[in-house]
Amino acid sequence: MLSSIEYEKRLSCLRMQMSTKGIDLLFVPASVNMRYVTGLAVDKTERLVAILVHQEEDPVIICPSFEVERLQNLVSLKNVHFLPWEEEEDPYKVIKSWLQTTNIQSNCTIGIESKSWFSEYVKLAKNLPKATYIDAGEIFTTLRLIKSNYEIMCIQSAISIIDEARNSLFANVYTGMRQSEARALLCYEAMKRGGVNPVWWGVYFGDNTSSAHGGNKEVVLEKGMVIMVDSGVDYQGYRSDITRTTCFYEASKEFEAVFRIVRDAQLQAIDSIKPGVTAEYVDSAARSVISKAGYGKYFTHRLGHGIGMEEHEPPWIGPGQCTMLKEGMVFTVEPGVYFPGRFGVRLEDIVVVTENGCEVLSALAKDFYPITGRG
Repeated sequence: MLSSIEYEKRLSCLRMQMSTKGIDLLFVPASVNMRYVTGLAVDKTERLVAILVHQEEDPVIICPSFEVERLQNLVSLKNVHFLPWEEEEDPYKVIKSWLQTTNIQSNCTIGIESKSWFSEYVKLAKNLPKATYIDAGEIFTTLRLIKSNYEIMCIQSAISIIDEARNSLFANVYTGMRQSEARALLCYEAMKRGGVNPVWWGVYFGDNTSSAHGGNKEVVLEKGMVIMVDSGVDYQGYRSDITRTTCFYEASKEFEAVFRIVRDAQLQAIDSIKPGVTAEYVDSAARSVISKAGYGKYFTHRLGHGIGMEEHEPPWIGPGQCTMLKEGMVFTVEPGVYFPGRFGVRLEDIVVVTENGCEVLSALAKDFYPITGRG
């Protein structure tokens, strides 16, 4: 697990970003960004749990009084104080009272974490009307964009879990298996290997593979059907997201041809990745292969997305994305071709940008092999 020293480093970097943006107080409710700063993973509910960060004093976590002991045992950031509120109290009034005990002025600038509910902002502004409020989302984007070695290790572990779970699923599919059964089996295989929150809906049979996000109608597996598995898990707070497309027993020549085009597009995109190129450039490298093969209109989505504590996060790898790639960025490369009402093919892997290129963190599907499962 990440040490408290690393969380202290994150807090220090966060404060530097706050200073750059002119933020006196940062309001971060229960969210992935709270976990990033404190190690505290709590679900967001109607009861306010938030961390309040300012430059000079220790961070404060406001939470229901009955949750204090539990959260104290979960938080990894040291020197955090707890500000409890009772069920009959308004937690935003508690924040107002606490703020009056600090050296922060009532007309301060408060940064609001980007995933905050609008109702949280409204209640905060009602109690602190003299403050100026700004969106602090860019701060966390900047902090989380470049992954540490620890973060990359966690992502690799999450990849290994979903790869093993998917391989087990492929070994156990059978004629007559329902798509919903396959989804349940994938989740079971992922969780028993230590994966948390597996993407349960990411298994598609037959024409359910013909759109980028798949179809949910119940399909019974038959020989010759296309199978797409697009799933991932959480490991130590970090996600994986891998897609493989295959066929059950036999594949049509058309499927095999499209598979190889998608594979070639992915390999060309990966070869184009290095520091200094734009996200759009990498997308165009893959898109050109598919377009030259005559399937450009069937590649309907961006090439990829960043991945880390969230399954989808910056950088975005697609048309019009001018983000310059930097060493330590981690993202997916997932070209796809989809024929409406028929079938689709997508291959998705995860890469990290290195000093001179990139490293593929997952095992590429360089060749097509149909699966037979249990028959």
